[in-house]
Amino acid sequence: MSSLSVATTFVGGAPGELDPRAEMMALCKRSDAVGNECKKVSDRIEQMKRRTGAFVSADALDAKVDGQAAIIVGMEDELAAAMNEACVVFVQKKNYETVQSCLTAQLRP
Repeated sequence: MSSLSVATTFVGGAPGELDPRAEMMALCKRSDAVGNECKKVSDRIEQMKRRTGAFVSADALDAKVDGQAAIIVGMEDELAAAMNEACVVFVQKKNYETVQSCLTAQLRP
């Protein structure tokens, strides 16, 4: 039975007649449970607002708006080009090492 369900207790006398005190207590418990759930949800929402409030919007970091952002974008482009060049050089080095090891293996008697 969930904490939000209403308990139905029958009065000892007539079958089918509910005890008003038990029904009132059940409704009070349900009201308290709903109030507690609302408080938990509102606390979670406030916590999320505080966490997201510290972020900077993407529009504020646009390279067209901020000069520092434009410099960073340029540096990121240079870094990407350097990484690409390093990858090409590494592949060429591995190819040369493979060719060298094949040639040395052929020259050995």
